[in-house]
Amino acid sequence: MRLLTLCPPGGRAIRHCPSEAEPTRSSGQGGASLALALVSALWLAGCASSVRIAEIKTDPGRFDHKTVAVKGTVTSTYGVALVPFQYYNVDDGTGEIAVLSRSVRSMPAKGARVEVKGRVGEVASFGGRSLGLHIEEQSRKAKDY
Repeated sequence: MRLLTLCPPGGRAIRHCPSEAEPTRSSGQGGASLALALVSALWLAGCASSVRIAEIKTDPGRFDHKTVAVKGTVTSTYGVALVPFQYYNVDDGTGEIAVLSRSVRSMPAKGARVEVKGRVGEVASFGGRSLGLHIEEQSRKAKDY
């Protein structure tokens, strides 16, 4: 870091003259640090948090309308030709959850390992129990894990 002094040549300071041991920052360094912090915060806010399915099922209200990522094995698939959505179940070893896909991509095969990113939702809640708990798929990746 450079040390800057604000004393005029000849050593005469009008108001305040910091000692040469006192570091000061130039405005370019501060602006770059602020920009980096802002970009990092925005990037982290857009990331889906990876959670276990059991966590979602235990406390669905905590995850309602939040974007999450789950990794697991496809246990069953359902789809009808010419219908604009597909439905499949994913099991991560802690539980199973339904995934609703509005994608025109082909459905994952039973037994495929996937990472699904999407928004958690439920059809209804009755007596404190969640009915129709699901993830609305935003993206899907085949995984080798």
